[in-house]
Amino acid sequence: MEDFTQGLHMEDHYYDNADMKRIFKVCDKTLSRWRHREIVPFLKFGGKFFYPKPVIEALVKERMRYLKFRSWNWDGFKGDK
Repeated sequence: MEDFTQGLHMEDHYYDNADMKRIFKVCDKTLSRWRHREIVPFLKFGGKFFYPKPVIEALVKERMRYLKFRSWNWDGFKGDK
């Protein structure tokens, strides 16, 4: 039987739990909740969870955009005239 995982480098295309905890500054329980609530897509392979890099990177960009928007100085905003 041929090993189909030979040459497959999961770290090139997926983040693991340790990466996710570092990126989002969350604990294992939070990641578990996110998986259960289908907030983040994941694969379970060999007892480990993997998260697709392109999707996670898009979530990070969206989060950064949201935080930048929230921190914008609204006091000086007068709207379009």
